[in-house]
Parts: sequence; structure tokens; C-alpha cells
Amino acid sequence: MVRAGRGMAPAAEAGEQARLAATRAIELDDSLAEAHGALGEVAVKDMDVKGAIRHLQHAIELNPGLTMVHTMLGRLYYCCERHREAQEAMLKAVGLDPLSMIIHTCVGDAYYYAREYERSLPYYRKAVELDPRFDGAHTDLARSLEALGQFEEARREYEEGRRLSGGVAGPSFGLAHLEASSGNVAAARSILKELIEARAHRVVSSWGIAALHACLREVDEASHWLDVAVEEGASGLILLRVHPRLDPIRRDPRYPVLLRRVGLDAV
Repeated sequence: MVRAGRGMAPAAEAGEQARLAATRAIELDDSLAEAHGALGEVAVKDMDVKGAIRHLQHAIELNPGLTMVHTMLGRLYYCCERHREAQEAMLKAVGLDPLSMIIHTCVGDAYYYAREYERSLPYYRKAVELDPRFDGAHTDLARSLEALGQFEEARREYEEGRRLSGGVAGPSFGLAHLEASSGNVAAARSILKELIEARAHRVVSSWGIAALHACLREVDEASHWLDVAVEEGASGLILLRVHPRLDPIRRDPRYPVLLRRVGLDAV
């Protein structure tokens, strides 16, 4: 599933591999909390949010010390707009593993998706401090800085994330969003064009393309690419209800229909 999230494998392929491995592990030992956690992650891929929460809560019952399960559960909570519970779950995780740069970014995310951008910054900065080579911490920090209008520092962090990742999955989207947010629409559209063309020879997120169209207030194009994301089982769809970058399309009548289509309207 990590491979899918990083754009290194199609979501459907990675999800099926994870499902088979977790199911086999539970057949061998039903008390394996990690396997139940993995099934929860697969259920997220299937957009079965209620089922995913059940799997993850059961995993925590079996082993309360699984930090990444707390973070996965926290992510589901904020995707359902249960922001206080999300923040509590993420803070529990970072309390269990205070030296994890990944978990610090997860805490930052819980505040970012609650639109508490200032509160997210210390956690992203701590992740960068713990491991300056972690590209995700730089790009997540940049995202909050962008939301706060601190474009110069955001650009530096996006560029550093891009350099560290070697161009794998994501930072170019961040730079495109930065260009759009700072008023350089032509540059944003140029990057978007490159990303769409790149789908001919590598994995490029349809969800990311949709979000960028939304940021550019191109509602019809965003709706089209969200339909593609559903067809492809894009992992980003779990953020459909909560991602700030989709705010420009939330009043479009197709948006609540899509929420119902992917099962995020009643969770």
C-alpha cells in the first residue's frame, strides 16, 4: 500500500497484494494485530471506511502499542471530519514513538486537514529536524506554508522535497499548487500539462490531477478526473470529503453525488 501511496505501483495491484498477505497471516494466527491493521488499510483502499475503522480498532485492542495503526485510524477520523479524535490518535502515536519523523508528519496532517495550519507547522518542522532527507516532511511543511501564504519558504521546501525524492510521486503537484495559489496560473497549467502527458509512461495520480484542476477552479475538468480516480481506485479518494484543495468545487452538484458514490457521505 505504501508503494501505491508513493506512486510506485497502481493502487489496485498494491491493494490486492496486501489483502492476500494479510488474509494469509490471519489464517495462520488470528491474534496478529499487524495483520488486522493491514486489512484495515486494504479496506481503506476499497473505500470501506466503517470496515477499516473496525479492523484498526480491533488491531489496537490486540496491541495498543502499534503506532502506525494509531496513525491509520487517526487518518480515517480526519477523513470523516472527526478532527479531535484524529488529533488524539496521532498524539497517542507520537507519544509511543517520539523520534519517528513519519509520525510527526502524521500529527501535522491531522492539524492540516482540520485547517489548523499554524498548529501543523511545529510537527512538520520536527520531522525535518529528525531526518532532513525525508522528502515528505518537506513537501507537507510546504503545503501548510502555502496555505498560510508564506510562498517563498513554501517554494524552498517543495524544491527540496522534489530534489530528495528524485521525482517520485508528488512534489511536482505541490509546485503546481504553489504556482496557482501565488497567482502564476500559466506556470501551474504548464506543470499540469506535463503531469497529464507523463501518464503515458509512468504512474501519475489521477486524484492529484483532479485536485490541481480544482485549485485552478476548473470544475468540469476536476469532476472528470475524479471520475477517473474512482475508476482507477486512486488512494487519494479517501480525502475527498476533507482536502482543502478541493474546496473550490464543493458547491458543484456533482460533489455530493461523488461522496455518495465512494461511500463517504454517511461516515
